[in-house]
Amino acid sequence: MGAGAIGAGVFGGAVLLLAGRKFSRDSLEKRGFALWASLLFLGALSLRLYLGYSSEGFTTDLDTFKSWANLANSVGFGQIYHEDIFLDYPPGYLYVLVFLEKLRLLLGLPMESQAYSLLIKMPSILADLFCGGAVLLLAQRKLGEKSALLLSGAYLFCPAVFLNSAQWGQADSFCTAILLGSLLLLCQERYIPSAVLYGLSIACKPQMFIFAPLYLFFALKRRRFGMLGLGVLLAVGTLLLTALPFTQDFNFLWLLERYQSTLDYYSFYSVNAYNFWSLVGWNWKALPAGLAGDALDLLGAVIATVLCGVWVFRSKSRAVVFYCPALLMAAMYAFSVKMHERYLFPALLFLLLSFVFTQDKGMLRAFALCAVAHYANVAYVLWQFREYYNSYNPNTGLTRALSALQLAALGYAVWVGARVFLLGDVRPGEVPQPGPLLDRSAVDSRFYRRDWAASAGDVGLRLLCLLPFGGYPDGPDLLDTPAGRKCGAGGRRGVRHPHLPAGHCPGQRPLRRPGGGEYPSGDQPGRGDLDRLRHPHRRQRLCLEAVPALRPGALCAAHRPGRQRHPERGLPFLHGHPGAGHGPQPGPRCPSPGG
Repeated sequence: MGAGAIGAGVFGGAVLLLAGRKFSRDSLEKRGFALWASLLFLGALSLRLYLGYSSEGFTTDLDTFKSWANLANSVGFGQIYHEDIFLDYPPGYLYVLVFLEKLRLLLGLPMESQAYSLLIKMPSILADLFCGGAVLLLAQRKLGEKSALLLSGAYLFCPAVFLNSAQWGQADSFCTAILLGSLLLLCQERYIPSAVLYGLSIACKPQMFIFAPLYLFFALKRRRFGMLGLGVLLAVGTLLLTALPFTQDFNFLWLLERYQSTLDYYSFYSVNAYNFWSLVGWNWKALPAGLAGDALDLLGAVIATVLCGVWVFRSKSRAVVFYCPALLMAAMYAFSVKMHERYLFPALLFLLLSFVFTQDKGMLRAFALCAVAHYANVAYVLWQFREYYNSYNPNTGLTRALSALQLAALGYAVWVGARVFLLGDVRPGEVPQPGPLLDRSAVDSRFYRRDWAASAGDVGLRLLCLLPFGGYPDGPDLLDTPAGRKCGAGGRRGVRHPHLPAGHCPGQRPLRRPGGGEYPSGDQPGRGDLDRLRHPHRRQRLCLEAVPALRPGALCAAHRPGRQRHPERGLPFLHGHPGAGHGPQPGPRCPSPGG
Protein backbone atom coordinates (compact mmCIF):
# COMPACT_ATOMS: atom_id res chain seq x y z
CA MET A 1 0.00 0.00 0.00
CA GLY A 2 2.90 2.34 0.72
CA ALA A 3 4.27 2.24 -2.83
CA GLY A 4 0.79 2.69 -4.25
CA ALA A 5 0.13 5.69 -2.01
CA ILE A 6 3.39 7.30 -3.13
CA GLY A 7 2.50 6.62 -6.76
CA ALA A 8 -0.95 8.13 -6.32
CA GLY A 9 0.57 11.21 -4.69
CA VAL A 10 3.07 11.64 -7.52
CA PHE A 11 0.30 11.19 -10.08
CA GLY A 12 -1.89 13.78 -8.37
CA GLY A 13 0.96 16.27 -8.12
CA ALA A 14 1.87 15.83 -11.78
CA VAL A 15 -1.71 16.41 -12.92
CA LEU A 16 -2.03 19.46 -10.66
CA LEU A 17 1.10 20.95 -12.21
CA LEU A 18 -0.20 20.10 -15.67
CA ALA A 19 -3.49 21.87 -14.93
CA GLY A 20 -1.77 25.25 -14.55
CA ARG A 21 -0.57 25.25 -18.17
CA LYS A 22 -2.70 25.92 -21.20
CA PHE A 23 -2.83 22.95 -23.51
CA SER A 24 -1.54 23.69 -26.98
CA ARG A 25 -3.11 22.40 -30.17
CA ASP A 26 0.17 21.09 -31.49
CA SER A 27 0.05 18.16 -33.87
CA LEU A 28 2.54 15.39 -34.36
CA GLU A 29 3.86 13.99 -37.60
CA LYS A 30 1.59 11.97 -39.84
CA ARG A 31 2.45 8.64 -38.24
CA GLY A 32 3.70 10.02 -34.95
CA PHE A 33 0.30 10.28 -33.30
CA ALA A 34 -0.68 6.72 -34.17
CA LEU A 35 2.69 5.42 -32.96
CA TRP A 36 2.57 7.23 -29.62
CA ALA A 37 -1.07 6.30 -29.08
CA SER A 38 -0.25 2.64 -29.76
CA LEU A 39 2.63 2.72 -27.29
CA LEU A 40 0.42 4.43 -24.71
CA PHE A 41 -2.31 1.82 -24.90
CA LEU A 42 0.17 -1.03 -25.07
CA GLY A 43 1.79 0.23 -21.87
CA ALA A 44 -1.59 0.62 -20.16
CA LEU A 45 -2.63 -2.90 -21.16
CA SER A 46 0.71 -4.39 -20.08
CA LEU A 47 0.46 -2.71 -16.69
CA ARG A 48 -3.03 -4.04 -16.14
CA LEU A 49 -2.16 -7.56 -17.23
CA TYR A 50 0.76 -7.62 -14.81
CA LEU A 51 -1.27 -6.24 -11.91
CA GLY A 52 -4.24 -8.43 -12.72
CA TYR A 53 -2.16 -11.58 -12.66
CA SER A 54 0.08 -10.74 -9.70
CA SER A 55 -2.61 -9.24 -7.43
CA GLU A 56 -5.15 -11.53 -5.81
CA GLY A 57 -7.58 -8.62 -5.57
CA PHE A 58 -10.67 -8.57 -3.37
CA THR A 59 -11.04 -12.32 -3.13
CA THR A 60 -14.63 -12.18 -1.85
CA ASP A 61 -15.82 -10.44 -5.02
CA LEU A 62 -13.69 -12.54 -7.35
CA ASP A 63 -14.81 -15.83 -5.78
CA THR A 64 -18.43 -14.64 -5.95
CA PHE A 65 -18.08 -13.86 -9.67
CA LYS A 66 -16.52 -17.28 -10.28
CA SER A 67 -19.28 -19.12 -8.45
CA TRP A 68 -22.03 -17.18 -10.27
CA ALA A 69 -20.41 -17.91 -13.62
CA ASN A 70 -20.06 -21.62 -12.85
CA LEU A 71 -23.60 -21.95 -11.51
CA ALA A 72 -25.22 -19.98 -14.34
CA ASN A 73 -23.39 -22.11 -16.88
CA SER A 74 -24.47 -25.28 -15.06
CA VAL A 75 -28.15 -24.68 -14.25
CA GLY A 76 -28.93 -22.15 -16.95
CA PHE A 77 -30.23 -18.59 -16.95
CA GLY A 78 -33.80 -19.55 -16.13
CA GLN A 79 -32.92 -21.28 -12.88
CA ILE A 80 -30.07 -19.32 -11.33
CA TYR A 81 -32.25 -16.70 -9.64
CA HIS A 82 -34.28 -19.48 -8.05
CA GLU A 83 -31.27 -21.12 -6.43
CA ASP A 84 -30.62 -20.67 -2.72
CA ILE A 85 -27.55 -18.48 -3.16
CA PHE A 86 -26.51 -14.89 -2.57
CA LEU A 87 -26.97 -13.07 -5.88
CA ASP A 88 -27.40 -9.29 -5.70
CA TYR A 89 -26.54 -8.45 -9.33
CA PRO A 90 -29.17 -7.93 -12.02
CA PRO A 91 -28.98 -10.28 -15.01
CA GLY A 92 -26.99 -8.05 -17.39
CA TYR A 93 -23.51 -8.85 -16.10
CA LEU A 94 -24.27 -12.57 -15.84
CA TYR A 95 -24.04 -12.79 -19.63
CA VAL A 96 -20.42 -11.65 -19.35
CA LEU A 97 -19.65 -14.08 -16.53
CA VAL A 98 -21.11 -17.07 -18.39
CA PHE A 99 -19.05 -16.18 -21.45
CA LEU A 100 -15.91 -16.08 -19.29
CA GLU A 101 -16.82 -19.45 -17.75
CA LYS A 102 -17.15 -21.05 -21.18
CA LEU A 103 -13.81 -19.54 -22.17
CA ARG A 104 -12.23 -20.96 -19.00
CA LEU A 105 -13.49 -24.44 -19.84
CA LEU A 106 -12.20 -24.09 -23.38
CA LEU A 107 -8.74 -23.11 -22.10
CA GLY A 108 -8.77 -25.70 -19.31
CA LEU A 109 -8.03 -23.24 -16.52
CA PRO A 110 -8.62 -24.32 -12.90
CA MET A 111 -11.21 -22.36 -10.92
CA GLU A 112 -8.66 -21.27 -8.30
CA SER A 113 -5.92 -20.27 -10.74
CA GLN A 114 -4.60 -16.74 -11.08
CA ALA A 115 -5.08 -16.97 -14.83
CA TYR A 116 -8.83 -17.36 -14.29
CA SER A 117 -8.79 -14.43 -11.85
CA LEU A 118 -7.15 -12.36 -14.59
CA LEU A 119 -9.81 -13.55 -17.02
CA ILE A 120 -12.55 -12.37 -14.64
CA LYS A 121 -10.89 -8.93 -14.57
CA MET A 122 -10.56 -8.65 -18.36
CA PRO A 123 -13.96 -6.99 -19.08
CA SER A 124 -13.11 -4.10 -16.79
CA ILE A 125 -9.56 -3.90 -18.13
CA LEU A 126 -10.84 -3.64 -21.69
CA ALA A 127 -13.43 -1.08 -20.55
CA ASP A 128 -10.57 1.03 -19.15
CA LEU A 129 -8.96 1.03 -22.58
CA PHE A 130 -12.27 1.94 -24.23
CA CYS A 131 -12.76 4.93 -21.91
CA GLY A 132 -9.14 5.99 -22.44
CA GLY A 133 -9.69 5.78 -26.20
CA ALA A 134 -12.80 7.97 -25.94
CA VAL A 135 -10.78 10.57 -24.01
CA LEU A 136 -8.08 10.38 -26.67
CA LEU A 137 -10.43 10.96 -29.61
CA LEU A 138 -12.48 13.70 -27.96
CA ALA A 139 -9.39 15.54 -26.73
CA GLN A 140 -7.77 15.26 -30.15
CA ARG A 141 -10.66 17.19 -31.70
CA LYS A 142 -10.81 19.80 -28.94
CA LEU A 143 -7.20 20.25 -27.82
CA GLY A 144 -4.87 18.72 -30.39
CA GLU A 145 -2.85 15.53 -30.60
CA LYS A 146 -0.23 16.17 -27.92
CA SER A 147 -2.83 17.23 -25.37
CA ALA A 148 -4.96 14.21 -26.27
CA LEU A 149 -2.08 11.86 -25.50
CA LEU A 150 -1.46 13.56 -22.15
CA LEU A 151 -5.09 13.44 -21.04
CA SER A 152 -5.63 9.89 -22.22
CA GLY A 153 -2.50 8.85 -20.37
CA ALA A 154 -3.78 10.66 -17.27
CA TYR A 155 -6.83 8.40 -17.28
CA LEU A 156 -5.17 5.15 -18.30
CA PHE A 157 -2.39 5.48 -15.73
CA CYS A 158 -4.54 6.92 -12.96
CA PRO A 159 -3.94 4.67 -9.90
CA ALA A 160 -7.60 4.89 -8.85
CA VAL A 161 -8.67 3.54 -12.26
CA PHE A 162 -6.47 0.47 -12.56
CA LEU A 163 -6.86 -0.27 -8.84
CA ASN A 164 -10.57 -0.85 -9.43
CA SER A 165 -10.27 -2.97 -12.55
CA ALA A 166 -6.90 -4.75 -12.51
CA GLN A 167 -6.35 -5.12 -8.77
CA TRP A 168 -9.72 -5.21 -7.03
CA GLY A 169 -11.46 -6.98 -9.93
CA GLN A 170 -14.80 -5.14 -9.88
CA ALA A 171 -17.12 -4.30 -12.79
CA ASP A 172 -17.48 -0.53 -12.24
CA SER A 173 -15.39 0.32 -15.29
CA PHE A 174 -17.51 -1.96 -17.50
CA CYS A 175 -20.74 -0.20 -16.52
CA THR A 176 -19.07 3.23 -16.77
CA ALA A 177 -18.07 2.48 -20.37
CA ILE A 178 -21.69 1.70 -21.29
CA LEU A 179 -22.85 4.89 -19.58
CA LEU A 180 -20.23 6.90 -21.48
CA GLY A 181 -21.50 5.58 -24.81
CA SER A 182 -25.05 6.51 -23.84
CA LEU A 183 -24.09 10.07 -22.86
CA LEU A 184 -22.10 10.62 -26.04
CA LEU A 185 -25.25 9.76 -28.00
CA LEU A 186 -27.40 11.92 -25.71
CA CYS A 187 -25.14 14.92 -26.29
CA GLN A 188 -25.80 14.50 -30.03
CA GLU A 189 -29.56 14.22 -29.25
CA ARG A 190 -29.71 10.66 -30.52
CA TYR A 191 -32.22 9.67 -27.90
CA ILE A 192 -33.14 6.17 -29.07
CA PRO A 193 -29.69 4.51 -29.02
CA SER A 194 -28.82 6.51 -25.91
CA ALA A 195 -31.87 5.12 -24.08
CA VAL A 196 -31.03 1.58 -25.17
CA LEU A 197 -27.50 1.80 -23.80
CA TYR A 198 -28.71 3.37 -20.57
CA GLY A 199 -31.20 0.53 -20.08
CA LEU A 200 -28.36 -1.93 -20.65
CA SER A 201 -26.23 -0.23 -17.99
CA ILE A 202 -29.09 -0.51 -15.48
CA ALA A 203 -29.34 -4.20 -16.34
CA CYS A 204 -25.69 -4.60 -15.33
CA LYS A 205 -25.67 -2.63 -12.05
CA PRO A 206 -28.39 -0.97 -9.96
CA GLN A 207 -26.15 2.04 -9.24
CA MET A 208 -26.79 3.29 -12.78
CA PHE A 209 -30.22 4.49 -11.61
CA ILE A 210 -28.36 7.42 -10.02
CA PHE A 211 -27.90 9.05 -13.45
CA ALA A 212 -31.58 8.96 -14.48
CA PRO A 213 -32.26 12.63 -13.53
CA LEU A 214 -29.75 13.80 -16.14
CA TYR A 215 -31.71 12.15 -18.99
CA LEU A 216 -34.98 13.52 -17.60
CA PHE A 217 -33.81 17.15 -17.27
CA PHE A 218 -31.92 17.13 -20.57
CA ALA A 219 -35.08 16.19 -22.52
CA LEU A 220 -37.26 18.60 -20.54
CA LYS A 221 -34.95 21.55 -21.17
CA ARG A 222 -35.14 20.93 -24.92
CA ARG A 223 -38.90 20.29 -24.73
CA ARG A 224 -38.54 16.89 -26.32
CA PHE A 225 -41.43 15.37 -24.39
CA GLY A 226 -42.21 12.76 -26.99
CA MET A 227 -38.62 11.59 -27.14
CA LEU A 228 -38.55 11.52 -23.35
CA GLY A 229 -41.47 9.11 -23.22
CA LEU A 230 -40.01 7.00 -26.00
CA GLY A 231 -36.65 6.92 -24.26
CA VAL A 232 -38.19 5.69 -21.02
CA LEU A 233 -40.00 2.92 -22.89
CA LEU A 234 -36.82 1.91 -24.72
CA ALA A 235 -34.74 1.85 -21.54
CA VAL A 236 -37.31 -0.24 -19.69
CA GLY A 237 -37.77 -2.47 -22.72
CA THR A 238 -34.01 -3.08 -22.96
CA LEU A 239 -33.93 -4.00 -19.27
CA LEU A 240 -36.84 -6.43 -19.63
CA LEU A 241 -35.42 -7.93 -22.80
CA THR A 242 -32.13 -8.53 -21.02
CA ALA A 243 -33.94 -10.22 -18.14
CA LEU A 244 -36.21 -12.32 -20.38
CA PRO A 245 -34.00 -15.48 -20.47
CA PHE A 246 -33.93 -15.42 -16.65
CA THR A 247 -37.72 -15.05 -16.38
CA GLN A 248 -40.25 -17.84 -16.01
CA ASP A 249 -43.74 -17.40 -17.50
CA PHE A 250 -43.00 -13.76 -18.38
CA ASN A 251 -43.35 -12.77 -14.75
CA PHE A 252 -40.95 -9.85 -14.37
CA LEU A 253 -41.92 -9.08 -10.82
CA TRP A 254 -38.90 -11.04 -9.65
CA LEU A 255 -36.71 -8.38 -11.24
CA LEU A 256 -38.26 -5.61 -9.13
CA GLU A 257 -37.89 -7.77 -6.05
CA ARG A 258 -34.24 -8.36 -6.93
CA TYR A 259 -33.50 -4.65 -7.18
CA GLN A 260 -35.36 -3.97 -3.93
CA SER A 261 -33.55 -6.74 -2.07
CA THR A 262 -30.22 -5.45 -3.36
CA LEU A 263 -30.96 -1.95 -2.04
CA ASP A 264 -32.16 -3.29 1.32
CA TYR A 265 -29.32 -5.76 1.82
CA TYR A 266 -26.70 -3.23 2.98
CA SER A 267 -28.75 -1.38 5.58
CA PHE A 268 -25.88 0.75 6.94
CA TYR A 269 -25.06 4.42 6.94
CA SER A 270 -21.88 3.71 4.99
CA VAL A 271 -20.32 0.54 3.61
CA ASN A 272 -16.68 1.67 3.63
CA ALA A 273 -17.50 4.82 1.65
CA TYR A 274 -15.50 7.59 3.30
CA ASN A 275 -18.17 10.27 3.21
CA PHE A 276 -20.09 12.43 5.67
CA TRP A 277 -21.33 9.42 7.61
CA SER A 278 -17.85 7.97 7.99
CA LEU A 279 -16.59 11.39 9.05
CA VAL A 280 -18.95 11.34 12.06
CA GLY A 281 -17.93 7.75 12.85
CA TRP A 282 -20.97 5.89 11.47
CA ASN A 283 -19.22 3.63 8.98
CA TRP A 284 -20.92 0.20 9.11
CA LYS A 285 -23.46 1.52 11.60
CA ALA A 286 -26.95 0.06 11.11
CA LEU A 287 -29.68 2.38 9.85
CA PRO A 288 -32.73 3.00 11.99
CA ALA A 289 -35.89 1.15 11.09
CA GLY A 290 -39.14 2.72 10.02
CA LEU A 291 -39.75 6.22 8.71
CA ALA A 292 -36.34 7.56 9.76
CA GLY A 293 -34.55 4.91 7.73
CA ASP A 294 -36.73 5.59 4.68
CA ALA A 295 -36.05 9.34 4.96
CA LEU A 296 -32.31 8.72 5.08
CA ASP A 297 -32.62 6.54 1.98
CA LEU A 298 -34.05 9.50 0.09
CA LEU A 299 -31.76 12.19 1.48
CA GLY A 300 -28.86 11.77 -0.91
CA ALA A 301 -31.10 11.16 -3.93
CA VAL A 302 -33.07 14.38 -3.30
CA ILE A 303 -29.90 16.48 -2.92
CA ALA A 304 -28.34 15.01 -6.08
CA THR A 305 -31.53 15.45 -8.15
CA VAL A 306 -31.99 19.09 -7.13
CA LEU A 307 -28.36 19.93 -7.92
CA CYS A 308 -28.56 18.21 -11.30
CA GLY A 309 -31.73 20.15 -12.20
CA VAL A 310 -30.13 23.47 -11.28
CA TRP A 311 -27.04 22.76 -13.37
CA VAL A 312 -28.92 21.48 -16.45
CA PHE A 313 -31.50 24.29 -16.60
CA ARG A 314 -29.18 27.18 -15.79
CA SER A 315 -26.17 26.16 -17.85
CA LYS A 316 -25.83 27.33 -21.42
CA SER A 317 -23.13 24.84 -22.33
CA ARG A 318 -23.87 21.39 -23.65
CA ALA A 319 -20.75 20.17 -21.87
CA VAL A 320 -22.86 20.06 -18.72
CA VAL A 321 -23.96 16.62 -19.92
CA PHE A 322 -20.50 15.31 -19.02
CA TYR A 323 -20.26 17.21 -15.74
CA CYS A 324 -23.64 16.20 -14.30
CA PRO A 325 -22.75 12.49 -13.90
CA ALA A 326 -19.83 13.56 -11.71
CA LEU A 327 -22.11 15.98 -9.82
CA LEU A 328 -24.79 13.32 -9.25
CA MET A 329 -22.31 10.74 -8.04
CA ALA A 330 -20.48 13.25 -5.83
CA ALA A 331 -23.69 14.31 -4.08
CA MET A 332 -24.90 10.74 -3.67
CA TYR A 333 -21.54 9.52 -2.45
CA ALA A 334 -21.16 12.33 0.07
CA PHE A 335 -24.63 12.26 1.69
CA SER A 336 -26.49 9.13 0.68
CA VAL A 337 -26.54 6.05 2.90
CA LYS A 338 -25.58 2.48 1.87
CA MET A 339 -22.72 3.75 -0.28
CA HIS A 340 -19.81 1.41 -1.07
CA GLU A 341 -16.22 2.62 -1.42
CA ARG A 342 -16.12 2.09 -5.21
CA TYR A 343 -19.28 3.95 -6.20
CA LEU A 344 -17.45 7.23 -6.84
CA PHE A 345 -15.50 5.64 -9.71
CA PRO A 346 -17.55 7.05 -12.68
CA ALA A 347 -17.03 10.63 -11.45
CA LEU A 348 -13.33 10.47 -12.36
CA LEU A 349 -13.93 9.88 -16.06
CA PHE A 350 -16.58 12.58 -16.36
CA LEU A 351 -14.52 15.19 -14.53
CA LEU A 352 -11.74 14.59 -17.03
CA LEU A 353 -14.16 14.84 -19.95
CA SER A 354 -15.54 18.06 -18.46
CA PHE A 355 -12.05 19.50 -18.72
CA VAL A 356 -11.79 18.38 -22.33
CA PHE A 357 -14.96 20.28 -23.25
CA THR A 358 -14.52 23.37 -21.04
CA GLN A 359 -10.69 23.59 -20.85
CA ASP A 360 -11.04 25.02 -17.36
CA LYS A 361 -7.98 24.25 -15.25
CA GLY A 362 -10.14 23.78 -12.16
CA MET A 363 -11.77 20.72 -13.73
CA LEU A 364 -8.41 19.03 -14.20
CA ARG A 365 -7.45 19.88 -10.64
CA ALA A 366 -10.75 18.46 -9.40
CA PHE A 367 -10.01 15.25 -11.31
CA ALA A 368 -6.58 15.00 -9.68
CA LEU A 369 -7.86 15.65 -6.16
CA CYS A 370 -10.79 13.25 -6.46
CA ALA A 371 -8.56 10.58 -8.00
CA VAL A 372 -6.07 10.75 -5.11
CA ALA A 373 -8.81 10.81 -2.45
CA HIS A 374 -10.74 7.95 -4.09
CA TYR A 375 -7.59 5.88 -4.41
CA ALA A 376 -6.82 6.40 -0.72
CA ASN A 377 -10.34 5.24 0.20
CA VAL A 378 -10.36 2.09 -1.95
CA ALA A 379 -6.73 1.15 -1.31
CA TYR A 380 -7.12 1.47 2.47
CA VAL A 381 -10.23 -0.72 2.45
CA LEU A 382 -8.47 -3.32 0.30
CA TRP A 383 -5.44 -3.28 2.61
CA GLN A 384 -7.63 -3.72 5.68
CA PHE A 385 -9.38 -6.68 4.05
CA ARG A 386 -6.10 -8.37 3.16
CA GLU A 387 -4.58 -7.82 6.58
CA TYR A 388 -7.55 -8.39 8.91
CA TYR A 389 -10.33 -9.76 6.69
CA ASN A 390 -13.51 -8.74 8.55
CA SER A 391 -11.88 -8.19 11.95
CA TYR A 392 -10.93 -4.52 11.67
CA ASN A 393 -12.09 -1.27 13.17
CA PRO A 394 -14.12 0.58 10.48
CA ASN A 395 -13.97 3.96 12.28
CA THR A 396 -10.31 4.77 12.91
CA GLY A 397 -8.71 8.18 12.99
CA LEU A 398 -7.30 7.58 9.50
CA THR A 399 -10.80 6.72 8.28
CA ARG A 400 -12.09 10.09 9.43
CA ALA A 401 -9.09 11.92 7.99
CA LEU A 402 -9.60 10.27 4.60
CA SER A 403 -13.31 11.08 4.80
CA ALA A 404 -12.50 14.75 5.35
CA LEU A 405 -10.05 14.65 2.43
CA GLN A 406 -12.60 13.08 0.12
CA LEU A 407 -15.34 15.52 1.11
CA ALA A 408 -12.97 18.42 0.48
CA ALA A 409 -12.12 17.07 -2.98
CA LEU A 410 -15.80 16.60 -3.84
CA GLY A 411 -16.62 20.07 -2.52
CA TYR A 412 -13.93 21.56 -4.74
CA ALA A 413 -15.33 19.71 -7.76
CA VAL A 414 -18.83 21.09 -7.07
CA TRP A 415 -17.45 24.62 -6.58
CA VAL A 416 -15.58 24.47 -9.90
CA GLY A 417 -18.71 23.20 -11.64
CA ALA A 418 -20.73 26.09 -10.22
CA ARG A 419 -18.14 28.62 -11.34
CA VAL A 420 -17.92 27.21 -14.86
CA PHE A 421 -21.52 26.25 -15.67
CA LEU A 422 -23.59 28.57 -13.47
CA LEU A 423 -21.44 31.71 -13.43
CA GLY A 424 -19.79 31.22 -16.81
CA ASP A 425 -16.35 31.90 -15.35
CA VAL A 426 -14.05 29.63 -17.33
CA ARG A 427 -10.38 29.84 -16.36
CA PRO A 428 -8.06 28.18 -18.87
CA GLY A 429 -4.47 27.44 -18.05
CA GLU A 430 -1.77 30.02 -18.65
CA VAL A 431 0.48 29.94 -21.68
CA PRO A 432 4.12 29.84 -20.49
CA GLN A 433 5.85 33.05 -21.63
CA PRO A 434 9.64 33.05 -22.02
CA GLY A 435 11.15 35.78 -19.89
CA PRO A 436 13.45 38.47 -21.41
CA LEU A 437 17.18 37.93 -21.26
CA LEU A 438 17.60 41.36 -19.63
CA ASP A 439 15.13 42.57 -17.06
CA ARG A 440 14.40 46.22 -17.86
CA SER A 441 11.59 46.66 -15.35
CA ALA A 442 11.76 49.56 -12.89
CA VAL A 443 13.57 48.87 -9.64
CA ASP A 444 12.54 50.40 -6.34
CA SER A 445 15.78 52.03 -5.11
CA ARG A 446 14.39 53.55 -1.93
CA PHE A 447 16.07 52.59 1.33
CA TYR A 448 13.56 51.12 3.81
CA ARG A 449 13.93 50.35 7.49
CA ARG A 450 14.64 46.74 6.75
CA ASP A 451 17.52 47.85 4.51
CA TRP A 452 18.99 49.99 7.28
CA ALA A 453 18.64 47.10 9.71
CA ALA A 454 20.35 44.73 7.29
CA SER A 455 23.20 47.15 6.70
CA ALA A 456 23.69 47.75 10.45
CA GLY A 457 23.67 44.01 11.06
CA ASP A 458 26.26 43.46 8.34
CA VAL A 459 28.57 46.15 9.75
CA GLY A 460 28.17 44.83 13.28
CA LEU A 461 28.96 41.31 12.17
CA ARG A 462 32.10 42.47 10.41
CA LEU A 463 33.25 44.36 13.51
CA LEU A 464 32.70 41.30 15.68
CA CYS A 465 34.82 39.26 13.31
CA LEU A 466 37.66 41.83 13.51
CA LEU A 467 37.79 42.09 17.32
CA PRO A 468 40.02 39.02 17.90
CA PHE A 469 42.63 40.48 15.56
CA GLY A 470 42.81 43.99 17.01
CA GLY A 471 40.87 45.54 14.18
CA TYR A 472 43.13 44.28 11.33
CA PRO A 473 41.63 41.76 8.97
CA ASP A 474 45.04 40.29 8.15
CA GLY A 475 45.77 39.20 11.73
CA PRO A 476 48.21 40.54 14.37
CA ASP A 477 51.28 42.60 13.53
CA LEU A 478 53.92 39.89 13.35
CA LEU A 479 56.77 42.36 13.41
CA ASP A 480 55.47 44.09 16.55
CA THR A 481 56.70 41.17 18.64
CA PRO A 482 59.88 40.55 20.69
CA ALA A 483 61.30 38.66 17.76
CA GLY A 484 60.49 41.50 15.40
CA ARG A 485 61.97 44.15 17.75
CA LYS A 486 65.11 42.00 18.14
CA CYS A 487 65.46 42.06 14.41
CA GLY A 488 64.89 45.82 14.42
CA ALA A 489 61.81 45.76 12.28
CA GLY A 490 59.09 46.00 14.90
CA GLY A 491 57.32 48.88 16.52
CA ARG A 492 55.78 50.21 13.33
CA ARG A 493 52.10 49.58 12.72
CA GLY A 494 51.54 48.97 9.09
CA VAL A 495 54.78 47.01 8.64
CA ARG A 496 53.78 43.38 8.50
CA HIS A 497 55.36 40.34 7.10
CA PRO A 498 53.15 37.32 7.49
CA HIS A 499 55.92 34.83 6.68
CA LEU A 500 58.59 36.04 9.15
CA PRO A 501 59.58 33.23 11.59
CA ALA A 502 59.93 34.25 15.24
CA GLY A 503 63.57 34.88 16.33
CA HIS A 504 65.02 34.57 12.86
CA CYS A 505 66.88 37.34 11.01
CA PRO A 506 68.45 36.05 7.80
CA GLY A 507 70.98 37.87 5.70
CA GLN A 508 70.01 40.56 3.30
CA ARG A 509 69.95 40.52 -0.45
CA PRO A 510 69.74 43.54 -2.74
CA LEU A 511 66.23 44.49 -3.76
CA ARG A 512 65.94 44.70 -7.54
CA ARG A 513 63.98 47.40 -9.27
CA PRO A 514 60.81 46.28 -11.05
CA GLY A 515 62.29 47.42 -14.33
CA GLY A 516 65.68 45.83 -13.72
CA GLY A 517 68.82 46.74 -11.80
CA GLU A 518 69.36 47.16 -8.07
CA TYR A 519 68.75 50.02 -5.70
CA PRO A 520 71.90 51.74 -4.39
CA SER A 521 72.84 51.05 -0.81
CA GLY A 522 70.64 53.01 1.61
CA ASP A 523 68.19 54.06 -1.13
CA GLN A 524 64.51 53.21 -0.81
CA PRO A 525 62.15 52.27 -3.66
CA GLY A 526 59.78 54.94 -4.82
CA ARG A 527 56.02 54.97 -4.18
CA GLY A 528 55.28 54.02 -7.77
CA ASP A 529 57.51 50.98 -7.41
CA LEU A 530 55.85 50.06 -4.13
CA ASP A 531 52.45 50.18 -5.75
CA ARG A 532 53.60 47.64 -8.31
CA LEU A 533 55.00 45.28 -5.71
CA ARG A 534 52.47 42.83 -4.38
CA HIS A 535 52.76 39.81 -2.20
CA PRO A 536 52.96 36.76 -4.46
CA HIS A 537 50.37 34.73 -2.46
CA ARG A 538 48.03 37.18 -0.69
CA ARG A 539 47.58 39.73 -3.53
CA GLN A 540 47.93 42.83 -1.35
CA ARG A 541 50.37 45.68 -1.29
CA LEU A 542 53.43 45.35 0.95
CA CYS A 543 54.96 48.23 2.84
CA LEU A 544 58.65 47.60 2.14
CA GLU A 545 60.09 50.78 3.60
CA ALA A 546 61.57 48.75 6.47
CA VAL A 547 62.13 45.65 4.38
CA PRO A 548 64.46 46.84 1.58
CA ALA A 549 66.04 43.50 0.82
CA LEU A 550 62.88 41.44 0.29
CA ARG A 551 62.40 39.99 -3.15
CA PRO A 552 58.79 38.94 -3.79
CA GLY A 553 58.55 35.22 -4.25
CA ALA A 554 62.06 34.42 -2.95
CA LEU A 555 62.05 31.28 -0.84
CA CYS A 556 64.91 29.91 1.17
CA ALA A 557 66.55 27.10 -0.73
CA ALA A 558 66.74 24.97 2.38
CA HIS A 559 63.05 25.43 3.18
CA ARG A 560 61.53 25.51 -0.29
CA PRO A 561 60.81 21.77 -0.57
CA GLY A 562 59.30 21.40 2.90
CA ARG A 563 57.35 24.70 3.03
CA GLN A 564 57.82 25.15 6.78
CA ARG A 565 54.82 26.66 8.58
CA HIS A 566 54.61 29.58 10.94
CA PRO A 567 54.11 28.22 14.46
CA GLU A 568 51.21 30.60 15.26
CA ARG A 569 49.39 31.19 11.98
CA GLY A 570 50.27 28.09 9.98
CA LEU A 571 51.49 30.17 6.99
CA PRO A 572 54.53 29.20 4.91
CA PHE A 573 57.83 31.05 5.62
CA LEU A 574 59.36 33.37 3.07
CA HIS A 575 63.00 33.77 4.06
CA GLY A 576 65.42 36.58 3.21
CA HIS A 577 64.06 39.26 5.56
CA PRO A 578 66.78 41.62 6.86
CA GLY A 579 66.49 43.73 9.97
CA ALA A 580 65.39 47.33 9.73
CA GLY A 581 68.23 49.76 9.23
CA HIS A 582 70.66 47.17 7.79
CA GLY A 583 72.17 47.99 4.48
CA PRO A 584 72.29 45.48 1.64
CA GLN A 585 75.09 43.05 2.41
CA PRO A 586 75.98 39.63 1.06
CA GLY A 587 75.51 37.94 4.47
CA PRO A 588 75.16 34.21 4.86
CA ARG A 589 72.14 32.47 3.39
CA CYS A 590 69.34 31.36 5.61
CA PRO A 591 70.58 28.33 7.46
CA SER A 592 68.69 25.07 7.41
CA PRO A 593 66.42 24.28 10.38
CA GLY A 594 69.05 22.03 11.90
CA GLY A 595 72.03 24.31 11.22
